[in-house]
Amino acid sequence: MHFSSQSPEDNRTMKKYLVTLAVLIFTISAIAQEEARVWLDEDMAVVTKNDAVYFRTAVLDKGLFSVEVFYLNGNIRMRGHFEDNELTTETGLFSYYFFNGVKESEGHFTHGSKTGLWNRWDWEGNPKAERVYPDETADQIASRYTTKSAEFPGGYDALSRYISENLEYPEQAKKQNIQGEVNVAFVIDTTGYIQNVQVVESVHYFLDKSALNLVFGMPQWTPAQRRGIKVPSKFILPITFRLPDHRASDQ
Repeated sequence: MHFSSQSPEDNRTMKKYLVTLAVLIFTISAIAQEEARVWLDEDMAVVTKNDAVYFRTAVLDKGLFSVEVFYLNGNIRMRGHFEDNELTTETGLFSYYFFNGVKESEGHFTHGSKTGLWNRWDWEGNPKAERVYPDETADQIASRYTTKSAEFPGGYDALSRYISENLEYPEQAKKQNIQGEVNVAFVIDTTGYIQNVQVVESVHYFLDKSALNLVFGMPQWTPAQRRGIKVPSKFILPITFRLPDHRASDQ
């Protein structure tokens, strides 16, 4: 019976190969981990690595995004889950930590809002006063996922009355029998005031100017909302100028 054996030189070559392979695997793993990180500033906004205070990792876990935020030295800063891939709506248990690894606070989120009892500690681990956050009502939760359009005070009927009561038909346009529909676009800012007013579909200078004056004189609107937050929105208002038909009276 014959037994083969490797020479000392072969063993050294094999060891070098295994060491090189291990270093390569470690390097690839480190690069992958680096690429998976998202760098954050002190407000948790995404920044470049050079401006970062924290870094974040996120993994999809049973329909939720499991997120961990770390200090640059690798110590955990925050751990929790988010409902959306933009990582804006927290849900479930969240834990926050000081730089030294001591837990800072812990409690639950419901659809992005703190709810129930939250425990707190100082940086030495001594308990601090607890905080209790009321649970949101069903209507409050629904409002966070609802987009509401900007609204003229009193609604559409009030807007129609405003136009009929305040629109001036220029005499020059009447004399020249100028009619048509002017479309005026404008932005309603987060306070309800109108900005960036412009004619996007013109008929004639006389009618355009009258339409613009009508819009500029409007009262403050109720601004649009997205997920319960006031946001600017664009509105296009058609304003019709129509002269009465006198043909029936001429017969």
